[in-house]
Amino acid sequence: MTTKMIDAITVDRDTIYKGSARVVQRASTTVPVKLEDIMNPGTYALASGFLDVGGTNEDGVTITRTANLSDGIVVDQRRTALDKGEPETWEMGAECTLLNTTYQNLVTALEFGWVTALGTAGGRVAQHMVAIDAPSSFTERQFAFIQEDPATSHCRAWWFRSAVPAVDGELALKSTEATGVPLKLTINTDPNVDEGDGQFGLYFEAD
Repeated sequence: MTTKMIDAITVDRDTIYKGSARVVQRASTTVPVKLEDIMNPGTYALASGFLDVGGTNEDGVTITRTANLSDGIVVDQRRTALDKGEPETWEMGAECTLLNTTYQNLVTALEFGWVTALGTAGGRVAQHMVAIDAPSSFTERQFAFIQEDPATSHCRAWWFRSAVPAVDGELALKSTEATGVPLKLTINTDPNVDEGDGQFGLYFEAD
C-alpha cells in the first residue's frame, strides 16, 4: 500500500477549539505575563481591573490583520522592483455583537459619555442616565477575547494593548429578537514596544 501525504495529516480533537468567546476590557497599562493575569482558567475569575463585557452572539469575534505592502525600489531599465512586498504598516481590528445590552456596554462600544445614577427621589424609579455625546477623542482600553473549548476545558486569550471603538454601526431595537450592541475596534500598536515583545498585544494558550 502506497503512503500518501494525507496519511501524515492528523486531526487531533485537543487541538481544535470550539467554544464561545468572552469579551473583557480594562483601562490599564499593566502587561500580562500569563493567562491568569487575564482570567483564572479554573475559577473564571477575572484579573484585577478587567471588566466583563459579556458574551457575543453565535458569530463570535472576528479579528482582522492586514499588512500594507511596499511597492519596492524601482530600478531604472529593469521591469521589476527590488524588495517588493515588504510590509510597511500593519493594521488590526476586531468586531463582534455583544448580547449584554447594558449602559456600560453602550459606553464602551459606542463611546457614549457620562453616566449618572438617578435614585428614587421625586417619585421616579431608580435609573441611570447616559449622555450621548460627540467626543473629540476616543477612549483607549485594553481588550481581551477569551475562548474555552467545552470538550477539553482548554482556554486561550487574545490580549491587545490599546483599542479604540470604531463606532460606525447599527443598534437595532427589535420587538422579537435580542438587541445586540455592535462592537468594532481599531487595535493600535504601542510605538514604545519593540518587535518581538508584542507591539499589538499577546496571545496565551493553555496546554
